[in-house]
Amino acid sequence: MKFTKMHGIGNDYVYVNCFKETVKDPSAVAKFVSDRHFGIGSDGLILIKPSDIADCEMDMYNLDGSQGAMCGNGIRCVAKYAYDYGIVNKTSISVATKSGVKYLDLSIRDGKVIDLTAKEYDLIELLMKNPRRVYSRESLMDLVWGYSYAGDYRTVDVHIRRLREKLEPVPAQPAYIMTKWGVGYYFKGESQPAD
Repeated sequence: MKFTKMHGIGNDYVYVNCFKETVKDPSAVAKFVSDRHFGIGSDGLILIKPSDIADCEMDMYNLDGSQGAMCGNGIRCVAKYAYDYGIVNKTSISVATKSGVKYLDLSIRDGKVIDLTAKEYDLIELLMKNPRRVYSRESLMDLVWGYSYAGDYRTVDVHIRRLREKLEPVPAQPAYIMTKWGVGYYFKGESQPAD
């Protein structure tokens, strides 16, 4: 059986492309592959299968072999796998799950789905939900990393740089994630932030 191990913000699953493979007893396979000492080690097994009602189906099994209905981190990996391996060739896809059909929009760069770390996601989400609002490094550290984080404020700069490399058409000339020199960062909306 060919498989891929992927994780979404720490939820790690073993993924099997059932467009090409067959898994006869997914519950037993989930228990075997999930064992972190004698198996592959994962939170479970996700089968990516053909569907009559969506672009593909996510059939999920927990590490104890029980069938799961839905996993947000798991479905993000299904969407990435489906696009990167040619199961779908579009950026808006549908995935059938035990809790209904879910719809996902993918961001593509250089022919691959863009991967964001948990902190990158939290950071861009905050900025995008508040366009044109300027955040200082200190406020971003508090809002994204939390008050107990003892790291350097330059951590914010590193994450902003990585986000620009992943999301901006020309990272050295940002169009979306902007710097207000001496103040902080903001997501560009329809107008510039006030001075």
